[in-house]
This record gives sequence, structure tokens and C-alpha cells, in this order.
Amino acid sequence: FQNEALREENTELETVLASFPSPEHLKGFWRIVHSPVTSSFEAREQNFCDNFVFRSDGNIAGGPILVKATRQKAGGGSWQMFETDNKTLMQLRLVIPPERERIMVWEGEISKEEIIKCAGKVWVESATTASARQELGSFCMERINTTRDPS
Repeated sequence: FQNEALREENTELETVLASFPSPEHLKGFWRIVHSPVTSSFEAREQNFCDNFVFRSDGNIAGGPILVKATRQKAGGGSWQMFETDNKTLMQLRLVIPPERERIMVWEGEISKEEIIKCAGKVWVESATTASARQELGSFCMERINTTRDPS
């Protein structure tokens, strides 16, 4: 009886989702596999959690420490999905504390094999003019499937 209720609930969730890729497929928890601002080994050793949470309102919670000296994470951030040149991309914009004068941008292509992944480049730019772009390197992250997640 309980399994039947769960099956019905999962069926309802699947009918709500648009075809892949859609913003509905991307919201939720994401694990950073590698990036220029974090070390997975360092995070495990010091009990850090670099996971992002992409909320349905377009905001971001969590993420890596951006200012190591003060151990500060982003002072706010947003995410969005967009299409260009027949590719589906996701862009994250993280406000770097404490001055909030710079934005760290993560932009990468979305792919799905067994799990949903995003890989691309990270750079820092001015928060007001989007100028003075400083490339930091590449990143890869993957979506963490939760038990109620139909994707």
C-alpha cells in the first residue's frame, strides 16, 4: 500500500517535468568534482561541504569557500540555464565577499549520461561593469540525485 502511494507520487513528479534539459532538472543539490577554487581532498580533510543547492527561485545556497583567509563563502548568488549554438549551458554568478565588488562566474555545458553534469570555465569579473575578466580555470560538477528525484 505504501509502495503504491510512492509510485503514484513519482508518476506525478515525472509528468510535471519538461523534457531534458529544463530548469526543473537542474534545481537541487550539486557536488563539485573539481574547480580552481576548491580541493575535494582538502574539503574532506577539514569537513567542508562545497555542494551547491540550486533553488527553484534562481538563487544559490552553499558552495565553496571563496575567501580562504576569512573562510567566507559567496555573499549571494544566482543560477540560470540558457541555450546557445545548439548547446545547453548553465551559468552561476557568485558574489565575492566582503566588498561585493567582484563576481565569480561559473559557466558550463550541461550533459546527461547516467547523471546530470556541468563542465566549463570559471572567471572573476567586476560586479558593476562585467569588465576586467580574470580566468581562473575549469570546473566539473554533478547533480546529486535524491530519493524523490525522477531525473
